Amino acid sequence: MQLEIKHLSKTYGELKALEDVNFCLQKGISGLLGVNGAGKSTLIGIMTTNIRADQGEILLDGKNIETLGRDYRKRIGYVPQEQIYYPNMTVFDFLMYTGVLKDLPSKERKKEVEAVLERLELNDVKDRKVGTFSGGMIRKTILAQALIGDPQILILDEPTAGLDPHERVRLKKLLKEL
Repeated sequence: MQLEIKHLSKTYGELKALEDVNFCLQKGISGLLGVNGAGKSTLIGIMTTNIRADQGEILLDGKNIETLGRDYRKRIGYVPQEQIYYPNMTVFDFLMYTGVLKDLPSKERKKEVEAVLERLELNDVKDRKVGTFSGGMIRKTILAQALIGDPQILILDEPTAGLDPHERVRLKKLLKEL
């Protein structure tokens, strides 16, 4: 698996958020570090197809992700910096809904959700509404939805924000395992 970013540029009016960005990601863990306003979230937005670049392209194994469309999006798991969830859904329903969005067949979907609940130790709260959780538990639920469908690529924007020290260590261990 190779994700290649080639000559990526993005502007917002006069502001150059990204200018001729080039790099290649191989299988493994990579990090993106920079000061506030450096364009990290813009780059992630383009990598997840939520933002369109002005110039350049992203290739997954030599194929443009724009051309791959839905097939590309099904291969990624995404944890956004801004926590997006449905507060009136239970954890189980939220994860099942994510499985629907990723086109998982219903038999496979339930099995996948149960495996992710187990892996992230969310079984005890699977019937609770997400909106009743603390920030850290919401973050954990958002991570769980990113793992649905066993994605080849995980894109995490500020993944440890809101997690207590114990959960940060657990998350780092989980990412190494993945």
